[in-house]
Amino acid sequence: MASSHPNVVTLHRVFDSPTDPYVYIVLEYCPDGDLFSMVIDSERYLMPPEPYVQDRSRTDGCPVPESPEYVEERVKLDNLIKTVYDQILSAIEYCHSLGLYHRDIKPENILCSADGQRVYLADFGLATGERYSTDFGCGSSFYMSPECQDGAGRRLTQYSTAANDVWSLGIILITLVCARNPWKEAVLTDDTFREYAKNPDFLLDILPISRALNDVLKRVFCIDEEKRCTVSELRASIRGVPRLTASNYETWERLLQRGLLKASRPKEHAQVPVEKNTFSNPDTNSSPSPSPVHSPPNASWDYGPKQGKFGQGLGPFAPTSSDDSWRILEKGRPR
Repeated sequence: MASSHPNVVTLHRVFDSPTDPYVYIVLEYCPDGDLFSMVIDSERYLMPPEPYVQDRSRTDGCPVPESPEYVEERVKLDNLIKTVYDQILSAIEYCHSLGLYHRDIKPENILCSADGQRVYLADFGLATGERYSTDFGCGSSFYMSPECQDGAGRRLTQYSTAANDVWSLGIILITLVCARNPWKEAVLTDDTFREYAKNPDFLLDILPISRALNDVLKRVFCIDEEKRCTVSELRASIRGVPRLTASNYETWERLLQRGLLKASRPKEHAQVPVEKNTFSNPDTNSSPSPSPVHSPPNASWDYGPKQGKFGQGLGPFAPTSSDDSWRILEKGRPR
């Protein structure tokens, strides 16, 4: 039903012989694997922030502007992420128009080609034609909406499959931009999600996202699914986001508002020690060596190598599907 869409993997042919115990399904060939590998292993959509350098003419820790070269490359990468994400949204929007609801949208079910520039929705094993479902817990827990799990403290008899898909798309967006999940599960027993439920701007404290992107995500991650945006609304909103990640200046403003920065004028020609990153890479226990380039405290959200290591005790971050053990657990979970 859906494979005629350019961003849904094409079903070419099915061979089903009464004399053969196997059924052969010929699908479109996607040579670059899945989106999970493209994000985590290839780091295709990853770009570390430009080093944070304090403006020596100021005493409040304000950074110097990012270089034009960095801004240009950031714009190019943002445009690539938006293009890839728009393809995913287009595929889901088409499925919803047919009355099909995927219910298992995750990076492992999105295939890639053209070096990660083209993507294809795949694996309709849990898809349904029901607009509302009583099949709670259907899908992959990292990407499920709260109403599909514990209801975020509400008693529910059914949930919207379309709204559940939108929630999954929000997690996918964070995965593309930050190479991690915001929480392990959208349930109130998850510490990170519980903080988000109390404060919808909480993601600004734990992810290097821009305020404009945060505004879009708040419409996606509405606890009340009836107030959640549609795929079409999400598609229009994300196109209007000028920048996906926070600039160094925006990060500084955010920390200043939270009272996490102290005014101090660096000595001329002196090296400014690097603040120890709260979310440092668990692969290394050593502190960075002194350098005139530094990051404000709690600001350099770790973009380090091997994002698959994230989730092993990183500040408020819960294990994500990029953690191999959790990925194995999730793939082996009974459906």
